[in-house]
Amino acid sequence: MKPLAIVTDVHGCFETLMALLDKLPDSREVILGGDLIDRGPRSDLVLLWAKQNDVRCVMGNHEHMMLYHYGKVKSRIYDTRQIWQYNGGGDGMPMFDDGIPPDVLNWVANLPLDIRESDLEISHTGYSKVEPKSDMALWMRHGHDCDHLPDDGVFRVFGHMQRKEPWITDKFAMIDTGCAYPKYGNLTAFLWPEKEFITQANCENKSSALTHICQG
Repeated sequence: MKPLAIVTDVHGCFETLMALLDKLPDSREVILGGDLIDRGPRSDLVLLWAKQNDVRCVMGNHEHMMLYHYGKVKSRIYDTRQIWQYNGGGDGMPMFDDGIPPDVLNWVANLPLDIRESDLEISHTGYSKVEPKSDMALWMRHGHDCDHLPDDGVFRVFGHMQRKEPWITDKFAMIDTGCAYPKYGNLTAFLWPEKEFITQANCENKSSALTHICQG
């Protein structure tokens, strides 16, 4: 299996993502673990970069809300199509002033809930196969013990819950370090099979909600 770099919760921080990728070892496949969009200044560029470069991605709850807004998916938990706007929907998409192009929407609609590579599983929230595959799986927040994860020999990598530092145990790595949130402000890549982290501080331009400058 080719060595991987898994990055979750980019949230439209395209410049920070590019700066993080520049730090990665050569010959490393990048996989995005959901929430490519919203909050940050250039969600459009993150989507287009991932689509045009055939980057493997899993769906996050923000992608799912976007699809629901456009009538592409059904939901048992949303009570309004405005839920996307309530959660930063449409932020940072200047190239899509006339609406997100159908080919981009269709690409997002076909993202899987998880990617499995031998004894590694990548998903947005760390849900396991014993839990139902539904929109609920994209919103799960399991607290700090993560005792819902089975002892099945599979190592799980996920995000969704912001932390100041990535968290790794013998069963999982939770790597959302809150790139688009001022309280946290970092984007983290998890290297597999090394089980190491590379982190990049938010370095979006000054039109962003954050004003971090690019740093190591």
